[in-house]
Amino acid sequence: MKKIFVICLLISAMGFASKKNLESEIGIGVSLSNEVYKMENKSKAEIFPMGVFSYKNLYLDGTEIGVDVVSTENLYISAFTDFKDGYDMKGEKLERGYKSFRDRKNQMSFGGRVGYMYGNFEGYVSAKGGKRGSTSEAGINYTIPVGDSFLVSAGASYRLYSPKFTDYYFGVHKADLGGKLQKEYKPGKTFSYGGHMEAEYRFTDNFSTFALVSAERFSKEIYNSPVVRSRTNVTGGLGIKYKF
Repeated sequence: MKKIFVICLLISAMGFASKKNLESEIGIGVSLSNEVYKMENKSKAEIFPMGVFSYKNLYLDGTEIGVDVVSTENLYISAFTDFKDGYDMKGEKLERGYKSFRDRKNQMSFGGRVGYMYGNFEGYVSAKGGKRGSTSEAGINYTIPVGDSFLVSAGASYRLYSPKFTDYYFGVHKADLGGKLQKEYKPGKTFSYGGHMEAEYRFTDNFSTFALVSAERFSKEIYNSPVVRSRTNVTGGLGIKYKF
């Protein structure tokens, strides 16, 4: 995947930045992930910045900016804009024989999220969409404090993609034909499911280091696309962050 997708995936997977624990943080890390598309390089290491900021009922989380319409001890309802939704992919960087595949670009999407928190548990549902299609998601996060300085968090999610979304990002259109792409492909309605696990060690109240691993598995309709190599996207990351 392209760099922006890796960044969004890592930030969204950080269980410690869930709505329950949303605080202002900055950080930097390094990630390693496999490429889902048939890129020339099968895996990629990236350096990624991360930022989470909140002020009253407004927040910025990675590429998402939003407002908490409702915020109680257990329930929250948010409206947001994601400025980098989808995948940013250059066709010229695909393997030989697939370079006729046209570039795919990110989209700006608008959406909402409803979540419920109880103790260390968080459950949520969300939906967002833009001119290139829409997605909806349901997920859970659970955080376990291990002593005063160490936290472990895990979560799982299920996503649905609209036919328009997957047709744009994984479909093969008439304009893409050439080389090994000899016929059009339309995935239709698709889904993915995945999980993540993180560990954070706090050196001080403000400074900490983290490690995480996440995996997302796509439905066969996406995997059957001629430009897709892997059905599962696996990403690992290490980094440091500062809370203020």
